[in-house]
Amino acid sequence: MAFNASKNLSDQIADYLVEQVVSLKIAPGERIMEEKLSKELGVSRSPVREAFRILEQTGLVEMIPRCGIRARAITEKSVEDYCDMFSLLLGHVARRCIEHGTDDEVRALKEIYLEMETHARKDDHERFHAALIRCVEVAIEATGNPVLEQVIRTIMPNLKRFQYIAILLKAGSLTDSFEYFRVILDALIHKDPEKGAEAIKAYIENEMKITLAHVKDSDLAQYIVNHEN
Repeated sequence: MAFNASKNLSDQIADYLVEQVVSLKIAPGERIMEEKLSKELGVSRSPVREAFRILEQTGLVEMIPRCGIRARAITEKSVEDYCDMFSLLLGHVARRCIEHGTDDEVRALKEIYLEMETHARKDDHERFHAALIRCVEVAIEATGNPVLEQVIRTIMPNLKRFQYIAILLKAGSLTDSFEYFRVILDALIHKDPEKGAEAIKAYIENEMKITLAHVKDSDLAQYIVNHEN
């Protein structure tokens, strides 16, 4: 993400940091230095501090007394806890989206699904992840429930990070994961909200199992620990 100064400077800095943490350019547990970041972005330290406060509310980073701020470590329990919440909320999103989505929103979701299928066949993890997140964002808007949207957007940074790690661990199995979305697309076309909700829940359960089962045998082992720091 290119960084450009704007009137909403703190929000833009927060978005920049989310991308850095999600893509593991800032590793879980790594400290984020206020002075270094302000120099890197060419901004004063005040909006950087405000961006830290914004991110702290998402749970993606944490303030450490007398030590500043760091990207929150990923633990086995946090993976399980967040996936439990993702399953609950995104299952409801799927249900509401299928029930209330407009023709334009349904059309947009179909197009994204086709794009995801293309990326899955090419084993393009980065583009698959980007398309998946766009799919979630369109589905959230399609619920027509601004309260639900507000709640989910609070945990969205963590959803992006966990999904990014799970996708990196798949190594050649993106097409298997896409089968869940084929079921969701079918539920969308045939207006079957319960089928869509169950498919989302099954997908998230599968993602959690992939993350917990394979991360210790991969280069990403350093990102998940067995205990809370």
